[in-house]
Amino acid sequence: MMLTKSDYLNEGLVHLVYKKGNSVFKVPKDNFVTFNSKEHFEIEKTSLDILRNHGFPAVRVRKIYEKGELVPSKYVLEEDYLSGIVKDNKDISLTERRSIVDIMLGINQIKIPRFGSITKEGVGINASWREFLENIICDNTEILVSYLSDKKMRDILNTLHDFLNDVPQLIQGYFLLLDTNSNNFIFNEQGDIIGLIDVDHPASGDRLYDYAALEWFHPISFSVLEELIKFKDYERELMYYYSLLFGISTLKFEIVNNLNTKETMMKLYAKSI
Repeated sequence: MMLTKSDYLNEGLVHLVYKKGNSVFKVPKDNFVTFNSKEHFEIEKTSLDILRNHGFPAVRVRKIYEKGELVPSKYVLEEDYLSGIVKDNKDISLTERRSIVDIMLGINQIKIPRFGSITKEGVGINASWREFLENIICDNTEILVSYLSDKKMRDILNTLHDFLNDVPQLIQGYFLLLDTNSNNFIFNEQGDIIGLIDVDHPASGDRLYDYAALEWFHPISFSVLEELIKFKDYERELMYYYSLLFGISTLKFEIVNNLNTKETMMKLYAKSI
């Protein structure tokens, strides 16, 4: 069985999506080379299994195909087709936003061994939370400094290096989605979430880090979270620094994948004032 153009369903930023029968097939796009790896899909399968084992409606991965098995030179992930309603972020209702926030908070209760990006074994890749954050700063610094040689970027990076001295020493890490894009959730007519897909880069760590991701990427949904949680001053300070980390990580991703950086740069520079 090979996938053909007639099987095409839709696409996200980094994957083409095909449908055959009751299965969906995810294929990395040509220009996102780092996503074309078996480990990338193995991490996604493990993450979805963890969520499903804890009672969340995560999609079931059926198989990961070797490179070239279904599509020339590509690894492919096959998962169940879940029927329901998928909406873009700009179109979701307040009820649907609340459903996303609620499921994120529930997922944030899942304990994960170690810290940082979750591996295909279901544990964090780092020994400490600080080590994970330090690696993010170091991994982004060289590219950002070479691409943006202005003083503003250097000031942001220096601020984040100084922030490492104040990083909380966590004893336990928790499952962090880090991606609450509405396209990753399947809703019913009542606005309840009946399916969860595309959990492909979660982490283990501070729950405030997931809240900061929500604020950076989906500020309207973050306002829903603020109705539920009264954040202390030190928590807001931590989320501020965490959001700067999302800013530099997003900017690096856009640079290395030849995407437009203007919006992220403006947002990052405005936030760092």
